[in-house]
Amino acid sequence: MAGSERNRFRYKDWIFQPVERDSGSYDFNCGAPEINKFFMEDFFVYEELLVTKTYELSTEEIISENLPPLGFISFCNDAAKIEKNIKEFVPRPEEKHFQSYPAVRITWLGVSQDCHRMGVGTDMLDITKLLFASAENRTGCRLITVDARNSEQAIKLYTKSGFAFTNKNNTPETNPGKPLYRMFFDLLGPWDYGPLLLKPVNR
Repeated sequence: MAGSERNRFRYKDWIFQPVERDSGSYDFNCGAPEINKFFMEDFFVYEELLVTKTYELSTEEIISENLPPLGFISFCNDAAKIEKNIKEFVPRPEEKHFQSYPAVRITWLGVSQDCHRMGVGTDMLDITKLLFASAENRTGCRLITVDARNSEQAIKLYTKSGFAFTNKNNTPETNPGKPLYRMFFDLLGPWDYGPLLLKPVNR
C-alpha cells in the first residue's frame, strides 16, 4: 500500500493513481474494443508479470462511488534507438556516444467516450511528463515513446502534446495505411512545465 500511496497524485481536479479497484464492477468504454478489453480484462495479467503498470484518472467521487474512470494509461520501460529524426530533435553530448536513450513507453491509453474532447487525454500526457521529468523519478528516463494508433484523433492528441515521429518516412503522410506510428517526446526538450500542479495525495 505504501507504494500505491506514493504513486497517487492530484492534478487539477483529477486523481491519478494506480488501478486497484475491481474493473469487473464497472463498465469502461473508450470506443475502441481492443483498448476496452485490455483495461477491463487483461491489464492485471501484465501487472502480475511485471510487464506494465496501469493508472487511472478519476475524481474522489468516481472512486468513492466505484464509477468508471475518466481514462486509463499503461506504462512499461523502453529504450529508444537514436534514429535520424531523434538526432535532430534530441542532440547528444559530443563526449557521449549513446546508441539509445532510456525511455518510458505508453503501451495503452484510453479515454471514456463520455469525456472525449474534454482534455482528459492531454491531461494524462501532461501528468506523464511531470512524473518522469521529476527529480523524484526512480530511474533514468529521457524520452516518452508511444506507438500511436493510425487514427486522426490519436495522432492529433500526441502531436498537440509535443510528440514527434521517430522517422520522417514513417508518418501518416509519408507511409499511409500502417496501423501504428512510432512517436516520442523529449523530457529535456523546450516544453512548459507550468505551475507545479502535480501533488501527492494522502488518503
